[in-house]
Amino acid sequence: MTAPTFEPIPLPVARLDAIRHLVEVNPAWVELFANAEAAQVGRCFDEIISGRDAAGQRAYRHGLSTQKSGRFSFYASIETAATPTLMYLRLCRVDSGWFVLAEPVHHDDVNAELLSERERWRSVLHGASEGIAVLDDHGRFVEVNTRFLDLVAPRAPRGALLDDQGIIGWSLMEVVPAPLALALGARLASGLHRRSLVTRVVVGATHLELTVSSTSLAGGRFTGTCLTVHDRTADHRLREVNSELSASLAFLEELYRVLPGVLLVFDSEGVITRVNEAAHTVLGYDTNTLVGRPVATLFPAAAPISFAEVVATRVLKGERNLIARTGETIPIILCAAVCGTADLPAGRRGGGFSGQSVVCVALDIRDRRRLEMELRQAQKLESVGRLAAGVAHELNTPVQFVSDSIAFLRDATKDILDVVDKLQAVRRSVLDGAPSPEAAAIAVEAEEAADLPYLLD
Repeated sequence: MTAPTFEPIPLPVARLDAIRHLVEVNPAWVELFANAEAAQVGRCFDEIISGRDAAGQRAYRHGLSTQKSGRFSFYASIETAATPTLMYLRLCRVDSGWFVLAEPVHHDDVNAELLSERERWRSVLHGASEGIAVLDDHGRFVEVNTRFLDLVAPRAPRGALLDDQGIIGWSLMEVVPAPLALALGARLASGLHRRSLVTRVVVGATHLELTVSSTSLAGGRFTGTCLTVHDRTADHRLREVNSELSASLAFLEELYRVLPGVLLVFDSEGVITRVNEAAHTVLGYDTNTLVGRPVATLFPAAAPISFAEVVATRVLKGERNLIARTGETIPIILCAAVCGTADLPAGRRGGGFSGQSVVCVALDIRDRRRLEMELRQAQKLESVGRLAAGVAHELNTPVQFVSDSIAFLRDATKDILDVVDKLQAVRRSVLDGAPSPEAAAIAVEAEEAADLPYLLD
């Protein structure tokens, strides 16, 4: 064994060549690993790491492929003389190879228990319904379960838990969507991950709740960040549905308030469970005194309404009567229908629409009846007027005929008397022995003016 050039260093240290074979080890390294493969100069360090700890192997290979500063660190379980021991390994690149510093995480007498506990923890981790990931102080994944990948990074390589092509050792920015990675990276950089905080983000159509908290493993030798992801999409949708239901209920309440007709809701037992303000106004009952009363008390005994009747017809329409508090009979147009389903539990009194109920909407038609009566009276008066006009027309026709005839006779008689007067003048002139041609001419003109032939016909 080549005498190491770093014997004064009290920690287990080894030097690797360019192809990562053990070149030198110090006494602390030899003491730690004793006769195990890790203490044999010439052994390939890659083979030492490629034991049962697949996560350690992946972290080692990822560190080799992604390191830029010439140094990286990881956890791995390495065979020692007695039992596999969890080591915290630091690698630093030099010109001719690498230096490796190995630090046992626990004493040998508790390593087996630690590894068993770790396996149990990983079993719980991968069986959890929440997405869980553990990052180291550099923001690289140390542990992650499938649920985390499903929720936060659905396009990440599925080999993360199966082979060395997974995301163990990858950075946050390489796995999760950029907006989410930037938000979490800002918290990590500012040190906010040292205390627990909860934030909500949306990835596509999925609403996530992320709890970011500091974590400590391996007896405090490892500190990092634990990300716990809960799928709150169902909760978000439930809140949306509740909001929609609240808006619908508010709309219905306003509709009940402004509805001009009487609204009555009664259950299968015939007990009123809900009314609107118009019901109290029309029926004359005080507010909240109708709820809990039998619906039969509001209808005449000769024409009641029942739950069975509405269920049998599904929709009941027609004219009915309501009985007001004063005993007055109020004519209404009624429309009643079944609401709800029979398999729902019955609600509390005054609860409204729970279980199967009957919803009745009644319009007060007293004003309409009054207007119909006034219209019928007006129609009767109109008929009498038309009859009187007809009778007057029938009477006016013969009267007008008689009146016109009398006027004709009056004018004709006047003309005839004028002709007679002119003829008498002619007769007097003849009797006097001096017939007058002028008087005869005047008589002829009078006959022509009176149209004597027409009058004689």
